[in-house]
Amino acid sequence: MPVSNANVETLVAEIVSSYVVKNQVAPADLSTVIASVYQTLKSLGQTPDPEPALTPAVPIRQSLKPITSFASNVVGEEPRLNGILGPYTG
Repeated sequence: MPVSNANVETLVAEIVSSYVVKNQVAPADLSTVIASVYQTLKSLGQTPDPEPALTPAVPIRQSLKPITSFASNVVGEEPRLNGILGPYTG
């Protein structure tokens, strides 16, 4: 059921006046509050825009490759840190 402009304007006036009575709003921000309430009321009952389809960052097959860098630690080899720890390796 679409809402008429006169009805929306009446609702906006009531909502904004109630909000301003209970909350401190700067005069410069009043037009933003009115516009926000108006747009929200006008959008009620409309179907939202569809969400875009999500795509993975990497292909699924690539993300399921075996992790060979950890396999050397499992069979007892020394881990290769390639200088990450710098001079503090012991």
